[in-house]
Amino acid sequence: MNPAMADIPALLDVAIIGAGFYGLKAAQTYLKLDPDAKLAIFERYNTVGGTWSRDRIYPSLVAQVEYGYFNYPDSPMSKDGAANDNLVSGNMIFNYLDRFANEHDLKRRIHFDSWVSNVQRCNRGWRLTVNGRSVESRKLIIASGITSVKNSPSFEVKEGSIPVIHSIDIAQNAQDLSSNNVQHCLVLGAAKSAYDVVTSLGRWLTKAHWSFITSKAIKVAGFGGNAGSVEGLRPDVKNASCFWCDSSLGLITLGDFWSKLQKGNITIIRDNVDVVDASGALLRSGRRVDVDRVIYCTGWGDHFSFFSEAVKEELGIPQYGDTTQGQASVSSSEMNDWRVHEEAADIVVAQKLPLLAAGPKELRSPSSKKCITRRRWRLYNRCIPLSTARNEDRSIVILGQIHTTQTPTISAIQCLWAVAYLLGEVAIPTEDCMVKEVAQWNAWTRKRYSSVGERYPYALFDWIPYLDCLLKDLGVRTQRKRGVFANFLAPYGPSDYDGVLDEYMVIRKKNQNAES
Repeated sequence: MNPAMADIPALLDVAIIGAGFYGLKAAQTYLKLDPDAKLAIFERYNTVGGTWSRDRIYPSLVAQVEYGYFNYPDSPMSKDGAANDNLVSGNMIFNYLDRFANEHDLKRRIHFDSWVSNVQRCNRGWRLTVNGRSVESRKLIIASGITSVKNSPSFEVKEGSIPVIHSIDIAQNAQDLSSNNVQHCLVLGAAKSAYDVVTSLGRWLTKAHWSFITSKAIKVAGFGGNAGSVEGLRPDVKNASCFWCDSSLGLITLGDFWSKLQKGNITIIRDNVDVVDASGALLRSGRRVDVDRVIYCTGWGDHFSFFSEAVKEELGIPQYGDTTQGQASVSSSEMNDWRVHEEAADIVVAQKLPLLAAGPKELRSPSSKKCITRRRWRLYNRCIPLSTARNEDRSIVILGQIHTTQTPTISAIQCLWAVAYLLGEVAIPTEDCMVKEVAQWNAWTRKRYSSVGERYPYALFDWIPYLDCLLKDLGVRTQRKRGVFANFLAPYGPSDYDGVLDEYMVIRKKNQNAES
């Protein structure tokens, strides 16, 4: 047994899985509203941070956000360690979250190196299996994060093969990758992590092969004859900027990025890997690539693996790996009910937003009809399972599933709304209204963000209306700036939401006094 778990009460008031942006903010907010709560956080790593934990930080890791836009609204970030272009570095984020945990006395409630392998219902709430030990809690906050589990590719790895690692382990393998033993490397994928890895490897290696197998580059790189060896990264949706965002967005954070790629040390290969052995990789096309290491940047796996398939179905979490041929394993009658709601939602969204109904022409052509993974999330306001909400069971919330460019700000407001919900302080609408909200959100996000919106609740650039909805429920003002023009024309950032928690505490006090 992990010695750190010896002091866990027989029954917790609330258990939190994960100590990243959402888990830490949820804990701080819950204790603000209920200071006497028996609260514990279970974190698989040995530090806070989740994605930004200490062991996942490598020297060149930089967030895709400028300084001042990647911190909680009520907690400014120190500028120590900022990159020359004012971007936030990985070390800055880890140090920021570590300091936040210390300042709010959260460390003593965090159980590090604690792997939650199973979560199921019990008479008193929820039973968690943590490092083999059973822990029960009245309420459960899921903040495990979408980048916590590797998505392992399906190629065969022969016994005695060259090392094969995921991008999550780059920091721990940096010394090996920069050694003289590694001259050629095969990188799988073309999302942000692949760009980061290739750029880092470019400083270390003689030759890097980049096997492009899933995502698409977004930024313009002089395609059309001037891109040199990286022409293979030309995106499928052309001349449409990043508005449609048909894949996970990745911004170039290094000014000389494209020039480095075009120097000839990178070979772009649009292919799949079949076998990795002692001398390299055999591709599906039959081509062989001799390399010293394989790094797969193929995204993330099932971060709800601690739930059984039956519990996922109950909570409205889509089955992992669903394809165009299926969705979550629900009954045929329920599936038909959802089809009716989804068809109605499609009509509503198309009428309100004709631009989204049309979509980019490249994705309307028959040749673009690729196999798209379709996953339908059934979470009201992106965090409340419909099955529990309809039964007035306020024992669970699922945080952090909405994809945006403003993780800390979204986490602060979503955590406040979710904790208020758990404590019975937020009214929810009828089941019919909640179902329509879920269906219309799903319709909007898949039209707005195409194939990636089919898989996840995406709102990269459209997060302000989501926060408005949560703030209205809490009774907190949504127009955060002074003046009509500023609210409509000036950019919003974390500082605009500073004071939201305090504003809610005042409203809460008035409501409590009125009830008494």
